[in-house]
Amino acid sequence: MPAENPYLASCRVFGRIRMAKLIGLLLVCLSLVAVRDGRAMTVEPTDFDALLNQAQEIYQAQVVSISCDWSGEGANRHIATFVRMRVLESYRGAVQGEQTLEFFGGTIGDRTQRIVGMPEFQAGDVEILFVRDNHRTLSPLVGVYYGRLRVVKNAVDGQEQMFLHDGTPLTSLSLIGKEPAARAKAPMTDASGASTRPMSSKEFAEQIKAGLRRRGITPNEP
Repeated sequence: MPAENPYLASCRVFGRIRMAKLIGLLLVCLSLVAVRDGRAMTVEPTDFDALLNQAQEIYQAQVVSISCDWSGEGANRHIATFVRMRVLESYRGAVQGEQTLEFFGGTIGDRTQRIVGMPEFQAGDVEILFVRDNHRTLSPLVGVYYGRLRVVKNAVDGQEQMFLHDGTPLTSLSLIGKEPAARAKAPMTDASGASTRPMSSKEFAEQIKAGLRRRGITPNEP
């Protein structure tokens, strides 16, 4: 009987490993290379439709605390940052109370593991988050950082306005997923000639709900 192809044999071995753990291990290995070489992540641009299609949970929340601890076992063991959030409003997934999101990297003592570009939070921040596979991937946000939209109060009138992950005002849904150079070409004024303004958090929430309904998904209601 001819010897079995080593490649096919190895495929059968890997097939016995739970897929989620295997993917997690591979991602961690790749990320450690990125940390050692000082490179940033390469992230596929993720637009608004992709956020809606891929998110398992969508909600607005305020950051309560940030802490670092070890996560995983064996070769998969690594430093992780845990961001505890207080849910303010849920749009998909019926999320309520407090949620803890796990991100790869952080600092424990004198040891740091970090990927350039991984979202960073501060206590008190208010965010609208598109979440998927929490505790199972490098970042629980769809599109790593594209799934983070920041809610900031206008200092003049106190209105909550929307900004992208890097602080760019969200004046149009079409800006989500675009690189800075493409965003710079967006119109600075509307049809009447007035300066464009960031969307309010309520306007953005309504866009999320409308998008979910178009997909046959009933959004959560207060």
